[in-house]
Amino acid sequence: MTRELCRQAGVVVAESLADFEDYTRLFCLLRGRRIAGWRLGALSNAGFECVAISDSAHRLDLVPFSEPTRRRLQGLLRRHRLHGIVEVRNPVDLTPMLDDEGYEEAIRAVLGDPDIDLGAVGIVPLTGALDTLPARAGQREEVLRAGSIAQRMRLLAQEVDKPWVCIVDGGALYDPMARQIEAAGIPTFRSADRALRALEAFAAARLRVTCR
Repeated sequence: MTRELCRQAGVVVAESLADFEDYTRLFCLLRGRRIAGWRLGALSNAGFECVAISDSAHRLDLVPFSEPTRRRLQGLLRRHRLHGIVEVRNPVDLTPMLDDEGYEEAIRAVLGDPDIDLGAVGIVPLTGALDTLPARAGQREEVLRAGSIAQRMRLLAQEVDKPWVCIVDGGALYDPMARQIEAAGIPTFRSADRALRALEAFAAARLRVTCR
């Protein structure tokens, strides 16, 4: 009864300490973002994570992309020679072969879609196509490089006003990358289920306030 009374009063109720920590981080980082609805746009460079996002969406609605966004994504995939193996759908699977520049374009397309209210950007960093690792001798990758996906997302955080989250599904080796992205103001999680649960709680709270 206490839990239901809290919900009726507009309190966001966390079911675990992990959820409490996730909600606190996400609500603080997204506190200035407005939300218009439940329509979620999502992408990842791994098929398994696209499935995980779909399975974790629950109340979030993975609607089809608008036709202009579909054409933009199809053009991107064609330029990167991925159109024969990837079908444009929501979530869109970019495959581990897409590079940093292409990834940024895909994020801009999805988050810029007028039919999308909020976003989830998954990055499985175990690919040589993206700069996701700290600088190290004998290694070509550099997560702090100006053109790396983490640095590109820092710019996107300043330009995109929709609420969105990032998922960095990798081990401790990719902690510096995750920290860089969250330092830019993007709530960053290490698994799709936690990211989508927190984003859904944010949407539910903000839309409840909006509808009053």
